[in-house]
Amino acid sequence: MTPRFSCALNGVTPESIDPALRVTDLTELPSRRRVATLPTTRHGLRLLRRVRESITVRVSFIIPVYDPAQRRALLQKLHAWGDPGGLLTTSDRLGQQLRVVCDTLPMLSALSWLDEIHMEFTAYAPPFWELTEETAVTTIGAATLMLPGDAEDVPVACEVTNLGDDPLTTLTITCGNTHMTFSGLAIAPGGVFRLWEEDGLLHATDGAASLLMHRTPDSSDLLLADGGRAAALLVSGDQPVEATFHARGRLL
Repeated sequence: MTPRFSCALNGVTPESIDPALRVTDLTELPSRRRVATLPTTRHGLRLLRRVRESITVRVSFIIPVYDPAQRRALLQKLHAWGDPGGLLTTSDRLGQQLRVVCDTLPMLSALSWLDEIHMEFTAYAPPFWELTEETAVTTIGAATLMLPGDAEDVPVACEVTNLGDDPLTTLTITCGNTHMTFSGLAIAPGGVFRLWEEDGLLHATDGAASLLMHRTPDSSDLLLADGGRAAALLVSGDQPVEATFHARGRLL
């Protein structure tokens, strides 16, 4: 019988490990937020910014096996499945994924063998559900990125190929209200400049070497786009270039 609720970590479901591991419920807990404020000269506070810090999903199970030793062995299988974390997908959010760590491992009662047990997964970076399919746009100049979802400030990655006959030494990339300029580069003809964000850190490379030291001081910290809004894209350099911009839409 197909279970009503299901989930998977890195594509592996609990029931594929053992049919006795049954998911009974999926619960999204309220997201954790941090609010920055300033005092005013009157009553109240001035709201500066609200930042989402994390989101947690609680997965509930039952192990309907009467023998305590067998149930303990199944629990150890469940721990081995959930503890490493990874990409979480759930049956109630088709086409979406959450990058999680396991914050709470389930425990057993030897007596109450039909009690629900719970495992909690938390997403910190990013603290949003992401679409499993990326949105990508390729251009040799100007274009528009329409990113699905409803979250703001989604990091956008890009790969820029030097189409010219000489090395690419300067490069400017614009996405919406953000931009980055690099100078003093030496991207060979046919070479690829890559820019992306991972765990909140910016990376820029030509092969294995980092090129962040070539970013100009007036550049934005990241290339960002807002879900549900068109972001203008522009790429230019001292050689003809082709750029592919891509990102995963995020949902609140």
